[in-house]
Amino acid sequence: MLPLKMLIYLLLCMSTSGSIFFLIYLLLNFLTHESFTASFRYTLLKLNILFFLFPLPLVKHMIQTWFFHHNSVFIITKGNYFYDNNHLLYVTNTGFIFPNLFTYQKVLTGLWLSFILLIIISQIYRFCTFKRKIRQCLLPIHNYDNELHFIKTALDIKKDVTLYYCDMEISPFTYGIKSPNIVLTSLVTNESRNMILQHELQHIKSNDLIFRIFSLFVVLLHCYNPISYLLLKDLKEVQEMNCDEKLTTKFTHEERIKYGHILISISSKAKALTAPAIYLSQNNKTFLTKRIKKIVSTKFNRTSHIIMATLVLCIFSSIPVFAYSPETIDWRDSSVQIQDSIKNSTWIELEVDSSIDSEKPLTFPNDEKLFSSYKQYVLFNDGSILPLSDTLVQPFAKCKHAFKNGTLKSHIPKGKGCIVETYSVKVCTKCSSIQNKAMISSMHYVKCPHKVYGKLSVLL
Repeated sequence: MLPLKMLIYLLLCMSTSGSIFFLIYLLLNFLTHESFTASFRYTLLKLNILFFLFPLPLVKHMIQTWFFHHNSVFIITKGNYFYDNNHLLYVTNTGFIFPNLFTYQKVLTGLWLSFILLIIISQIYRFCTFKRKIRQCLLPIHNYDNELHFIKTALDIKKDVTLYYCDMEISPFTYGIKSPNIVLTSLVTNESRNMILQHELQHIKSNDLIFRIFSLFVVLLHCYNPISYLLLKDLKEVQEMNCDEKLTTKFTHEERIKYGHILISISSKAKALTAPAIYLSQNNKTFLTKRIKKIVSTKFNRTSHIIMATLVLCIFSSIPVFAYSPETIDWRDSSVQIQDSIKNSTWIELEVDSSIDSEKPLTFPNDEKLFSSYKQYVLFNDGSILPLSDTLVQPFAKCKHAFKNGTLKSHIPKGKGCIVETYSVKVCTKCSSIQNKAMISSMHYVKCPHKVYGKLSVLL
């Protein structure tokens, strides 16, 4: 699998998973006649954003590969197995090695990211333009500081909030994250001011602007998916209904009626305002009817319904997550030298000895019988053997070295098996110091042939 295809496959799995979540969410909402509370719907939409934005399929695959099993994909030629590093995902003792992108893939990915960045910059520019135009007609308000402080204390809001007045017939709104600003317009009267402030401060308490921005990233990342746009639209509505719900649960019946009249009055008089989506305001006549119905009704979700709905959504949405399985090979049983060489190699050849009968003793070079007493030794061309200590000897300064070419063999236990690494070296026959060490091969025995039998050889 090419790296770009792996990335596209991951993106499609994320998009499919998020889409399934949202479609089942709409179905459950329809079947229950929209009886779910706004706060529960808001929680589900936040979870939906997670399925869209977080690479759950890749994380699942990495956890599954690391702790349970690995996938193996081979290109077979005359009994040998070839791995192309540019097409596969590898697992080593130090972590995962992802394939490198080819030049044209880097260009395509760069264009895609540039397009997303361009949209983000345009949204920021629109917001800054909107903010600059609005601020020209904004006047700071300090007359209601005590009222604002009282409501902030009741809602346990620690952020600094600034009040402004705008002499325009538009809906009141809130913008800003670190230091939010509430803009009261000419449509806000003395009778409605307190409830409007409570509503806007509830937006701030719920961090609605942050989740609005996350939903915009969903649209950017999955711009080809129409469901991402529906998610953004539904999130805007649910955020407003969530604020209504949080406030009206504390209201008397008369206060509910008054709150509904305020929404109707502002909506009927408010003029349209072109602005980016990253500020909090919602003024739609059809949606207003839905809000009023929710305000006058007092419905609560049963815990069993919440648990069942959440489980159904997560289970079905996890199908694409578990379907994601890029071609992966686990090299953790191989030697450190092999794992290090994987990072710098393009092709890896794996040779498997298929002639082995697991029920018969496995033959191996006679010189390797020395592994019963030593972990490493040097085999010379004339057949003589020089046993070595467990650690390679450093050059002895006072030794008049007599170096001789040979083959160093090292035995490394690996669970029930072992690894025999072979190097070409120059060894001093007097002090056993090693020079010019270069790896020739690494042979992995599934079952140690010096104790039990079974063989798998790996050549790089």
